[in-house]
Amino acid sequence: MSTPMNNSENLALQWDIARIQADMTNLDARVDHLYREAIDYHSREGERETPTEAGWDGADARVT
Repeated sequence: MSTPMNNSENLALQWDIARIQADMTNLDARVDHLYREAIDYHSREGERETPTEAGWDGADARVT
């Protein structure tokens, strides 16, 4: 049987969870930024297909 967590263990766990959530938010923002850069690049270069037109909507790279 496991022992209950003390306050310091609980706080450490909460801190780790908050850090991971912040990392996930930062990664999501970076993916969005890179996706927008790709769209801008394709529109400037006159490419025939943007990533969205090619079937990539960005959702498969997101952490949920």
